[in-house]
Amino acid sequence: MVTPAYIPAIESVNLIRDSIDTSNIIKCYQINFKYHYQKISYCNLGLKKDNLDNSVEFRSKFSEKVNTYTQFFTDASKEGDGYGPSGIGVYAPTLELSISESLPHFVSICTAECIAIWKAIY
Repeated sequence: MVTPAYIPAIESVNLIRDSIDTSNIIKCYQINFKYHYQKISYCNLGLKKDNLDNSVEFRSKFSEKVNTYTQFFTDASKEGDGYGPSGIGVYAPTLELSISESLPHFVSICTAECIAIWKAIY
């Protein structure tokens, strides 16, 4: 009789069960994420889809709408095939703010993106 593949997999997970983090706190930063939302309003800029280069018009209309806001740009990356180190970047031109940090290998790309956003808003 052949042992189903999930049996050895479960046994492997059981060996490390105590070291698997299941809390809602990111261990590398001890950030407790709380969920809240705010309805995001949108506006129609009136750009035509058939115009292949709306960039100048977009920048003009966009700046009219958001000139009272502080813009933040965030990014995260993970090197290699998902097992390499992670890093984040945060940039706010009007604040002359530029942050770049390395993160531990175990941080996923999704978590890294969340950390970058968290750094921008806090």
